[in-house]
Amino acid sequence: MRTTAEVTIDAPIDCVFERTNNDVAIWSDTVEDETLVSGDGGLGSRYQIRTVERGTEMIFDSEVTQHDPPNVSEVVMKGDSFDLRVRYEFASLGTKRTQVKQITDIRGHGSFRIILMLFGWLGKTAGRKAAEKELGKLKEHCEVKCE
Repeated sequence: MRTTAEVTIDAPIDCVFERTNNDVAIWSDTVEDETLVSGDGGLGSRYQIRTVERGTEMIFDSEVTQHDPPNVSEVVMKGDSFDLRVRYEFASLGTKRTQVKQITDIRGHGSFRIILMLFGWLGKTAGRKAAEKELGKLKEHCEVKCE
């Protein structure tokens, strides 16, 4: 299942790229903790990410699979119930405006895969709304930190 969301941020692209990738646990409502396991944060770096969604904690082993500052970043997150591929595409709209597009692919495991197949349309709507909320938090964070 794929969801996409976009936001325009009143801040320069270099700063938005950096804040998006380096401050996830600060601006995200779902990511509680992000621990660098190996690498320098760039391509091939590995993280352990702890999320809490509606009171349920999940741990994801994650790897940066694309890192092209300030244009694209992508992380693959592997969890017990499902895997995520989260890609951010950045476009400069001038010296102090940046468009950020988030593309998220989710692939379920076991019974969760069947649930996605049966109720994917509901999950897609909820996923888009959640992504839009998260990007709103990113916008607030970047517009303060990138002044």
